[in-house]
Amino acid sequence: MLFLSMNAVLLELAITSVVCATPFRESVSKQTPKDFAIPNTCTTINHRKSWNALTVKERHEYIEAELCLMHHPPVTGLVENATNVWDEIANIHISQRNDIHYVGQFLPWHRYSVRMHELALQKLCNYRGAHPYWDELTDYTNGNVSQSPIFDPITGFGGNGTGYDGCVVNGPFGKIKLHMSLHHARGNEFCLSRNLDQSSFAEGIATNVEHCFGFANYTDSW
Repeated sequence: MLFLSMNAVLLELAITSVVCATPFRESVSKQTPKDFAIPNTCTTINHRKSWNALTVKERHEYIEAELCLMHHPPVTGLVENATNVWDEIANIHISQRNDIHYVGQFLPWHRYSVRMHELALQKLCNYRGAHPYWDELTDYTNGNVSQSPIFDPITGFGGNGTGYDGCVVNGPFGKIKLHMSLHHARGNEFCLSRNLDQSSFAEGIATNVEHCFGFANYTDSW
């Protein structure tokens, strides 16, 4: 059975209710099972592109939307010491960590999580694009990963961490304070840290990826 976090479902519902003109409870009470049916065709397709394929404008719009989530008040009220929606999203992954890694639901759970994150960007922060992804394999193949476009301090996420704590000091997230982590007391502020080591990406080469795709089940491929 696919294990989905109830908090994740509630967060998605809360996101929807925030942007609805009709009060959430009233709108749900008037709906029938038919209203929740999945349509046979898509009316809008999210075209997810790699970071390298985005224009500078598209990169800026995505980063601005993420910064918006980091300043948007919590929408569920279920996460202790959460100060924003980003804290709520981070808490979902932290609280479910033992159930969503090293198991068959790893991929479907994270696909659901990315979609929920995408909806938060679009509905709470008016982001009009799709959630981009990092083409790690291409950046590793092209050379030093830390010099990849995604870590550019102006058009990307900022560079590598520095100092004892590995805090990122440049780029749009250089001064961001986070609050949810396994390694800090809940609610305590800490920096975004990053430690890019070129050798740690060595196993992610194309031949290894194709080898993993050749297995019939998740356990063997892992």
